[in-house]
Amino acid sequence: MAEGVAAMAAGEASRATGVACELMPAGWNADLPTTNLSERSLADSQTPMGYATTRSLDRVLAACGMLKCAELKFVPADDVPQGGVLCALPALLTEGLLTHTRCFYALPPGFYPLESIFLILALLALVRCFVRADALSVTRGMGKTFGPGSDA
Repeated sequence: MAEGVAAMAAGEASRATGVACELMPAGWNADLPTTNLSERSLADSQTPMGYATTRSLDRVLAACGMLKCAELKFVPADDVPQGGVLCALPALLTEGLLTHTRCFYALPPGFYPLESIFLILALLALVRCFVRADALSVTRGMGKTFGPGSDA
């Protein structure tokens, strides 16, 4: 089921933004082992640049202006806090959440792509998180699942 939701979301994102969007790139292996919350937390705490800063090379390239934005990567994961809200992703994209983002908004080159920021804000609203302090606790699970650093 997760593969179907991800494929539908990739198709909707491609239509909405006009940019090819592959949530499961050519190197995707459905047989990758899933990780649990404890394993992801341990991996995050052992990164060389500090807590939750995986993909060090991408981060350094972005900081030096040599990378426009990091590619979003999705990996299998178990026990993702608030993970059910990700099932709303195809509906959000179908309704046009990302349709005009590049027309009206721009970001300087950096690690996070513009679309990921809009998506995380929409998903935070769906879990009824409207206060910054609440967002920090929710995104500890969701951001790692959804953000560019999610390939721990």
